[in-house]
Amino acid sequence: MLNNKFSFFSIPSRYSFFLKSLLIFVVVFYFISCRRQAKTVGGFSLNDEGIYLKYCAIGEDETPDENQWLLLNVKYKTQRDSIFYVSNHHGWKGHFVKCKEIKNKPLLKIIYNMAEGDSINAWVNPTIFFNEIFDIGSPSFTNGDSIVKLEMKLVAIIEEDEKKVYEESKYLDCERLKKDEQISMIKYAKKNFIRYETLEGNILFKKLKTTNDSLVTKGKLISIKYRGCFTDNLIFDQSAYFKPIDFTYCSEGQLLPGLQIVLKHLRKGEVAKFILPSHLAFGEEGSSDGFIPPHTPLVYEIEVVNIKE
Repeated sequence: MLNNKFSFFSIPSRYSFFLKSLLIFVVVFYFISCRRQAKTVGGFSLNDEGIYLKYCAIGEDETPDENQWLLLNVKYKTQRDSIFYVSNHHGWKGHFVKCKEIKNKPLLKIIYNMAEGDSINAWVNPTIFFNEIFDIGSPSFTNGDSIVKLEMKLVAIIEEDEKKVYEESKYLDCERLKKDEQISMIKYAKKNFIRYETLEGNILFKKLKTTNDSLVTKGKLISIKYRGCFTDNLIFDQSAYFKPIDFTYCSEGQLLPGLQIVLKHLRKGEVAKFILPSHLAFGEEGSSDGFIPPHTPLVYEIEVVNIKE
């Protein structure tokens, strides 16, 4: 009985080699094409440094030299789109970087190559991002994330003397923040707490859940979940995926002074929400990494998951 189906074995051998070679070529070409296509995801193109980029707006042709400063409007988000930093938060003008300090770094040199008015979005490895932008390791709230999402616009290219004018106006903003701090704390508490008490240091405090379990005391290993935000509810820090973190209570340098005060009022299983005035948080200078502006009250929610001897 005849087999009418095509087979490499049913054709002359002189054509078989050619067809097999052609098939191998097609397969190889397909895989190469797939690899190339993988360099473009959702409109983002992968550059040689392993960073995904997408240009959203093209500005003027002017690009900076290494002695100038760049004024940027930026927004940073976790992989799950939780915003943790906005450069013009609290009315600040933006984020400044010095050109000669960034042109040889994988992420920041992207900014150096931008023109005034350019807007780009980027996806970058968290380790690279936090090392280059804030000179710190990846914080706990990015654990498990493979990217940080950036939105950046180059607002202006300025000279050193213009930067000094900015610093003076920034000081005026700090004075305004200092005056507004107590007002914003009370306004937030009245809107979100209904009833609250005032702890030492003018901490506005409310327990959301109470228990009769053991109190947090000095030297005990405690496990907590936490979330920190500004009074406009912009989150700046939280335990990764809101999972517990462990530490020894009252260990030097581990917690903000305000958090030390609050925890001694809590028991195992209790949950509290409270507002720290800036003098018990990051004070008149703000945080060293630039996350927290000066004279900024902070809202925290904490759950004491466990207390160990």
